[in-house]
Amino acid sequence: MKKLLILICGLSLIGCGRAPHTKALLPYIENFEQTFKASASSVQVKLSQAVPDFADAVCNKGTVLISLDSWLEFSEVRRQALVIHELGHCASNRKEHVEEVFADGCFKSFMSANIDSDDCLSTHWDELVQEMKEHL
Repeated sequence: MKKLLILICGLSLIGCGRAPHTKALLPYIENFEQTFKASASSVQVKLSQAVPDFADAVCNKGTVLISLDSWLEFSEVRRQALVIHELGHCASNRKEHVEEVFADGCFKSFMSANIDSDDCLSTHWDELVQEMKEHL
């Protein structure tokens, strides 16, 4: 299964070279736009092996590069949180990281410097969405 996903992701990266997004990411981008009523049309979002080792993704000059290795390791909820975080930077111009935590130690924002655990994201998803909506 993992080999098939790597092949699909690899092919979507190659494509015709003109697509603004890696096709595998389109549902996540569309979910961001629908949930937050925000456009990501000015941002290219791509899976890449050119992301620095210290990061899961980077936003630079209107392009989000998501580490292919991180993407393959992340659960669905962490993938969505990562896309929301990076589009928060690139499409919505939220430059700052928010490091406040709930009483249980989970981050209060998608905009923390680290993507939280599955349990934290699932437990606080609605609150995280609300925090993001308030700052877009």
